[in-house]
Amino acid sequence: MTSTRSALGLVGGVIVGRLSDHYGRRSALVLGLLAGILSTIIFGLVDSLQGLWLSMLPSALLSHQFLVLKALSSDWAQAVGFTAAQRGAVMGQLGTAVIGILYVFSLLKICSCQALKCQVQRHALPR
Repeated sequence: MTSTRSALGLVGGVIVGRLSDHYGRRSALVLGLLAGILSTIIFGLVDSLQGLWLSMLPSALLSHQFLVLKALSSDWAQAVGFTAAQRGAVMGQLGTAVIGILYVFSLLKICSCQALKCQVQRHALPR
């Protein structure tokens, strides 16, 4: 499953990169967030191995927010007139900030998904 997710991420990175260049960085960020939400909902509702694979697809293909954020910060730094060294510093600060934020949100995502799955199981019809 890990290698499949990596392969989908490789393909999805190219897709999201092209979309962000053509439609804008904000659209690519929104697409990635919606893909993450869809993956979380699918994961919370499935009860099979096939469902687990299905829940991986949207986020593996389209959730490349960090790549888009790097492109956005590079665009901003270039527009402001930063030198190459200053742009590198911006990238380093962005990486540190995003990793910390993603860690917190990943914990929230896991907790909300477990809560949703418990709610679904409590109200499910007997088999």
